[in-house]
Amino acid sequence: MNATRSLPWVLCLGLVTFSVAVFGGLPAELPTKISAAGVIVRTVPKSLFHWFLLPGVAVLTQALLTGIALALPRNPALFNFAEKEEFLKLPREYQGPVVEQMQIALDLISVLVMLTMCFVQWMLWRTALGHPQPMATVILIVVAVMTAPVALLMLTRVSRAFEEQQKRWSAARR
Repeated sequence: MNATRSLPWVLCLGLVTFSVAVFGGLPAELPTKISAAGVIVRTVPKSLFHWFLLPGVAVLTQALLTGIALALPRNPALFNFAEKEEFLKLPREYQGPVVEQMQIALDLISVLVMLTMCFVQWMLWRTALGHPQPMATVILIVVAVMTAPVALLMLTRVSRAFEEQQKRWSAARR
């Protein structure tokens, strides 16, 4: 497994480890909604379910994204992009470089998703302890908004790789 594919799993493990480590010191009420000013809007009673819900979702999300990335060489139809129908018409030997770009895109998005989930859990912990982080909400919004351009950039790289392979295939048929 390459470093880019391993990093989200390291983050996921860190999230779970952090959540286990701080659980005992949490107050009786856990925040579930925090305003942009860092004020707790909604709480729930402390429970294993409520505290470990986000880490559980993180593990499942990462397993799904990794599973798709690993399945792409055998089933490239799992990845959606504008030129998908034309891409699937390419012979398998020309699909490889495009699939690699698809995998890189999924790996990078996985890193961003795991960083976001780690950050949210940290925010909830700090706020639960009575240390609201008003700027944390702004940072979270910025990170979420920045994920879209990264995803678009990665889709552009997938499309570019497809166009290159399509040209190679056309040249080989002449």
